[in-house]
Amino acid sequence: MLNPTQFVCFMLAFLFVFDCYTTLVQAESTPILLTTADPRVQVFRNGQWAYICGNGWNSKDAKVICRMMGYWQGTGTARIITLSGSEKFWLDDVDCIGNETDISECSFQGWGIPSCPAGGVAGVNCEVSALPNVRLTNGFGPWEGRVEIYENDMWQPVCTTGWDDEDAQVICRELGVRSSGGFAHTDGKYGRSTNPPIITSSKCVGSERDISLCPAKLTTPSQTSCVQAGVECYNCGYQYSGEAGILQSDNYPQPYPRNVHCLYIIRPTNTGQLYKLEFSDFKTESCCDIVHVATLNSSSSIPVGGSTYSGSGKPPILLGKAFAVSFDTDGSNNMAGFQAKWSPALVQDVVNMSCDAGTFNIQIDLTFLKRLYPASSERTIALADSSCTGIVSNDILIINTNADSCGTIVKTEADRHVYTNFLVDRIFATESNDIVRGQRWKIPLTCSVPRSESFSIHYQPYPDVGLRRASDVEVLKRNVKATSIEDVINISCNSGSFNIQINRQVLKQLHPASSEKTIGLSDPFCTGTILNDNIVITSKANTCGTMVKTEPGEHVYTNFLVDRIFAKESNNIVRGERWKVPIRCTVPRSESVSISYQTDRKRSKLAVEAVDRLRRVVEGHIRVQQDFPVTIYVYEDQAMTIRQYTSPQKRLGDDLYFRVQMDPADSDLKLVVGSCYALPTADETVGTKYFLTKGGCAVDSGTHILRTTNHHTDFQMKVFKFSGNYNTVYITCDVRVCPNTDTSTACKQTCPSRRKRSSERNTGTIRVRFGPVTVEDLPVN
Repeated sequence: MLNPTQFVCFMLAFLFVFDCYTTLVQAESTPILLTTADPRVQVFRNGQWAYICGNGWNSKDAKVICRMMGYWQGTGTARIITLSGSEKFWLDDVDCIGNETDISECSFQGWGIPSCPAGGVAGVNCEVSALPNVRLTNGFGPWEGRVEIYENDMWQPVCTTGWDDEDAQVICRELGVRSSGGFAHTDGKYGRSTNPPIITSSKCVGSERDISLCPAKLTTPSQTSCVQAGVECYNCGYQYSGEAGILQSDNYPQPYPRNVHCLYIIRPTNTGQLYKLEFSDFKTESCCDIVHVATLNSSSSIPVGGSTYSGSGKPPILLGKAFAVSFDTDGSNNMAGFQAKWSPALVQDVVNMSCDAGTFNIQIDLTFLKRLYPASSERTIALADSSCTGIVSNDILIINTNADSCGTIVKTEADRHVYTNFLVDRIFATESNDIVRGQRWKIPLTCSVPRSESFSIHYQPYPDVGLRRASDVEVLKRNVKATSIEDVINISCNSGSFNIQINRQVLKQLHPASSEKTIGLSDPFCTGTILNDNIVITSKANTCGTMVKTEPGEHVYTNFLVDRIFAKESNNIVRGERWKVPIRCTVPRSESVSISYQTDRKRSKLAVEAVDRLRRVVEGHIRVQQDFPVTIYVYEDQAMTIRQYTSPQKRLGDDLYFRVQMDPADSDLKLVVGSCYALPTADETVGTKYFLTKGGCAVDSGTHILRTTNHHTDFQMKVFKFSGNYNTVYITCDVRVCPNTDTSTACKQTCPSRRKRSSERNTGTIRVRFGPVTVEDLPVN
């Protein structure tokens, strides 16, 4: 008579045409192997199969073997098989009581014996004498299925309320099927029974001998249906709960066990984190050994999707909050199995990048990305140049760009071109898509190609080589040794002027698209001319954005030289930068920059003179002059007690505190701040004004008016940046200085819902500016 395991095996052999010669059942620690035609018992230990010597072998020993095979209440007939002469043995003189659950619990001489000269090989025939009142149905094999209990002359299902792995463990132990562990299914995986359920809630500890010993709530006659519980018993595997780790099939990297059902559960304790599961090695028999990989809900045992794999093709990276990996093997194997690792998922896990001759290609899996960052979309993700976004195809965001555009930096190394950029998910202001409030995430991008394969479409190293004499070419080759942009720039300065020369021929080999039209100082209008194959830029020391700092004994000029990437539509739009280098030059203090600054004493004198002019009263009316001194100061705290004297550097989303102040204050006058706006550069012709306040009212959601007095107004602003390749913000305010006695609408620091246009005299406005505020590209939490 065939036992249930043998019956399933023969059915699979008939349907799928595979060898059903052996059957293996894995107990808690000892794999047992019986041949179908010749029921000799084999034991697996230390990576090797060997037999049991028949000395003293009896029905009690055979009963233990049958119990290990799932015949919990069955009997076993002991047999002695004649030796063939080639057998190897693990056990001898086995002496069981009969109630053991594993052969290793019985008495024996020890593991490993040299021979069994007279005992023969121990064998077993198992028969069923009585079956337990619990069964698993509708599964792939006897180790899994819907749980049913025999009661009221029928097999009745169990409801999933309170059903967990402890209950499953008890079921597997009661059946004697692969009793290393039990995995509870609460998703109705094994279908429904038409019979009414018997248990609506079970609360096993996990150590009970059978399900009848567990506290349970029986169903009422009115309850006729529910989600029905299932169980998956396994005889190898493990359950993991760490934040990161390595999963390996049993015996890895040695051959994995035969005829087993292994189950590996990864359920990290941090249920709010998304994790990735990545296989680093995968080698299984392609015929009949199957690995099933699925994600789980973090708080339950419900698989989400999943796929099966076999052979040597590794499963792809899987993202989820928990994972289940099951492994079913047949009776033949010499493969190593698999190894995988899990860890918290990062944005880099969903981004694929490639590059070839002059192009960048980026692909982002939006389905997985949205599980990490639900607000991310194709409208918010771009390269360094925020206008370089992509298109969506089959839930994949694709960004293609030329290697010398979108802010990509190209560096030439010994035998390769290296492209670098970054991919960023920007948080735009609700008021304007030109204002960036912060970043959800930002990752660097690097890709390289052999130098021989890249940039052939951009330049020829020596375009007029046919016209040159050989000696000229050799001289040129000897001179071309530059490996960075700094190598081709010469800087000099003298009394009040800057002089920069760039070797154009060598520059072209580093950056083919660079030209005199794209290279300039911090002021993009300060470009150069061509002289003897050099780009020459000459500027006065107090123009073109040059900063002058007076140090002991010398003046220091600082600026930067930048190669801008202009939009094809307009030369007023900068899409990015090919390169940018700082420049610095010093001259003795006695020779330079007398025209570029004024001392504090002179400034104070001018301020006093301006006040005097302002206070000339004609018939009770004060006419405000345009040059009345008003200043913007930056502070480090909201109370405006700690003054900041250096140019502020802030992260996106940081608070910036600034005060618009009448300097010096005058008790007869008051300051009225009208509108304040921001620009990306000091040049008001570049970019569109973004208003922070209008008519004394805050219109930017991140800007607040903290307090107002007659002589100053305090502001708090959430730092943002302009989309595009800008990392600076300049703030300008239009103010009026009025006499205290002036009650006209234009001289009231209020924020009315509707302000009437003043019919009184125009008191004039003063425009005051400060900057730059340097915005660092760091993501906000």
